[in-house]
Amino acid sequence: MLRPYSKELMVGLTLASGVLLSACNSSSGNGEEDVDQATFEVSTQAGTGGSISPQTQQASRGEVLDFEIAIESGFSLVDIDGCSGSLSDTTYTTGAIEADCTITLTFDELAEAPEPGVSLLVAANEEVELGSYGPALMNGLSQAFINAKGDVSLRSTMRDLDHNIVSGGASHLLLPADGSGPTPFLSQFLTIPQFPDATPVRFARHSPAPDGSLMALVGFEEGSTEFAAAVRYHEGDYQIMIEPDDVPGLTGYSLRSDFDFGNIFRFNESGQTAIRLRVTDAADNNTVTWLFGEPENLAPAFTWGDGTGQFHLEYGEYLFRWPFLSVGNSSPAISADGSIAVYASTKTDRDSQPDDEFATIKALWSVAPEQSDPEIRVRTHAPFTSQGTGMLEEFSDIAPGGQEQGYSLNDQGEIALLNGYTDDGFKRDLWFLDEDGYWPIARHGTVAPNTDQVGLSTGATFGRIGVPALSNSGQMTFQAEVESQTSVWVASRVEAQPIAIEGMDAPGLENWTFARLGLDALPPLDAPFINNKDQVIFWAELEDTSNGSSADSLWLHDACNGLWLIAMEDQEIELEGVPVVIDWEDGQAVRGKETAERTLRSLDTPPFYANTGPTGPNTGQRYPLNDQGEFVFVGELAGDYSTGLISEGDTGTYHRQDVVLKAQLPQCEA
Repeated sequence: MLRPYSKELMVGLTLASGVLLSACNSSSGNGEEDVDQATFEVSTQAGTGGSISPQTQQASRGEVLDFEIAIESGFSLVDIDGCSGSLSDTTYTTGAIEADCTITLTFDELAEAPEPGVSLLVAANEEVELGSYGPALMNGLSQAFINAKGDVSLRSTMRDLDHNIVSGGASHLLLPADGSGPTPFLSQFLTIPQFPDATPVRFARHSPAPDGSLMALVGFEEGSTEFAAAVRYHEGDYQIMIEPDDVPGLTGYSLRSDFDFGNIFRFNESGQTAIRLRVTDAADNNTVTWLFGEPENLAPAFTWGDGTGQFHLEYGEYLFRWPFLSVGNSSPAISADGSIAVYASTKTDRDSQPDDEFATIKALWSVAPEQSDPEIRVRTHAPFTSQGTGMLEEFSDIAPGGQEQGYSLNDQGEIALLNGYTDDGFKRDLWFLDEDGYWPIARHGTVAPNTDQVGLSTGATFGRIGVPALSNSGQMTFQAEVESQTSVWVASRVEAQPIAIEGMDAPGLENWTFARLGLDALPPLDAPFINNKDQVIFWAELEDTSNGSSADSLWLHDACNGLWLIAMEDQEIELEGVPVVIDWEDGQAVRGKETAERTLRSLDTPPFYANTGPTGPNTGQRYPLNDQGEFVFVGELAGDYSTGLISEGDTGTYHRQDVVLKAQLPQCEA
């Protein structure tokens, strides 16, 4: 279980994002300039939670003064203004004093950090009302995701009250953060009011948006007719985002009713959406289009290929080259300002250039709201100066073709990017791109830094490098082979360090070592992820060196360089509210809930990637971890008194009980 985080709160200056620095030119203590006055008084007002010193100072005309600010433990500074000043660290410096003025400070009490630990969100055999079917029991749970405020979505198969499987009952449910319980929102037993005579049969949904809404591509059957629509569900109401035959920006095209994992939703924390869709026209010509904007007002960003070798869009000397079948999994990335980036292969001159790698340009394109044409952010075969070596270099093969995206975009528009392939299809080099230039982070065949921290000798070199994840602070995480052992890394643009490597002792677990950290499959479903608190989550298979047994596990690396065990198989865990069959009466189960210590029999690999098949989540975020340090995952409980009883009195028979658990991660300020 999560060990409690005991580090004492560091007292320092904490500026909330709403701090305002404004000039002292209002009536609040700021006098009019007096040309005959030689000296002026600068006074201060500080609310509860901190102080400023000195409290008053005298200044000559044109003089600039400094004041020092102290913040009490448990408070943050949210506003400071007056005397045309500016704040740097803990020092407030006035402008040139020309009149009496006052500096005013406002502090807010910090919310108490939540207690770290693991709790139960929902378990198999929870009873829900399943539309026209009536009451049903949740059964096999999967695809759990969480948004910024703690709403969770998940998928569940269903059983009837006698524990028989409900055919076609797989449903998607919402667990609101207010604890109001699981609510089905996508199921063949639910009617979407805009299509009252149609049955929803296929779903590709994503994690909850910041406002708790959910967006999904839904396939319908109405008699012998099949069609699809993009649907938004919010607070019990359904909205049609894209009608079946009305794709924004594409006249004559409709959504494919046989959609698969080519359709992907992304969103930013403001709720703006980027969607990648496969569409078709009446002649069955197919293409891929990217839409973006507010959910109720989507606009076209890119369109790529129509299945006939023709191209919808041309930008200057470039044209989109690949038809839709070669798009790969070029998921859109959306940043805070609503701009998106996508991977595309382009060609400089379709008729006159030979079809070789130098005529073909692979690039990340971006487009912003109100921007008329996309632009290239980074591309192959364009020389640049490396910030690491000062040498002139160029990318040979950026981003993925047939595998998951090899780039990550943060809200500042910075990019973590993979370049080049090894012989077995893995990427070779990891780069970081910001306004200052191109920074090499990890390069195939070069010396890996700081390897002594994980028990390797200095001089060990990088092998294969996995897909990156990037936070808003510019921190990133990735997997890499070092001396044929997979390792997990954190890095900034100037320094990289390993946090775990195969063969290393697992902290706090006697006799257990990290046996496998992934990077052995395409796509790497167990790749690490980082949130905007710079908390890194990764999966590991552990080995008990005393007896050779193994166990899957989940780990946290925090911003203070601590390594924490979140959960592992065969771990005893105490949970509240586990659904159980209390008794049987006249052949009917009497249900209730209990608090009990159970064994976590198995852990599912968290759903890092969107594309898991026709009914996969196609998620808006790549990992079930939010910026509040809440992490959700699916496991399976064991125990003698399981809730999955199949027949009357059969209390000793083992039957799996899936659970969705939430880990509140320790808070740490680096």
